[in-house]
Amino acid sequence: MITPLSKLVVLAVIAATLSGCAAAMTYKKGFEAAQRHDWDAAVGYYRQAVQEDPRFALAYYELSQALAWTERANPSPSYIAYADSALRYSAGRPPREARLLEGYNALMHADIPRAREIYTALVATDSMNADTWGWRGVASQVDLTLRRDANGREYLPADWTGA
Repeated sequence: MITPLSKLVVLAVIAATLSGCAAAMTYKKGFEAAQRHDWDAAVGYYRQAVQEDPRFALAYYELSQALAWTERANPSPSYIAYADSALRYSAGRPPREARLLEGYNALMHADIPRAREIYTALVATDSMNADTWGWRGVASQVDLTLRRDANGREYLPADWTGA
């Protein structure tokens, strides 16, 4: 027997599904704009995607990256806050995606050794992810954490060949 409550539940599920579809379509438009390096359009689409689905972790991630291009000279950039949102909503995402967002957040907060460690591990398990390779390269190039080898000699691990 179909009750008014069961109808309401079905309608809620349909609305949530359609909302997710709308956000995914908007996200796709943002991704296409970013591929063309049309950062202003990409930012607009990604902002719309997170409005349509406020828990869309990858949309926050892509929004953060697009804003990093447009806010380079801004003394108060917002892209770090969006990196935080991506991480916040990464729970429940597939493990590799969640680790990608964790590494990106570490990089945005200048925790370079941690970002490098995460991306190096991801490359070992998912060598087809271009973002993982790209961010591993960035982390490898800027890692200026002073380390000591087995003989006690200090060295900088920055490595242009790690990209």
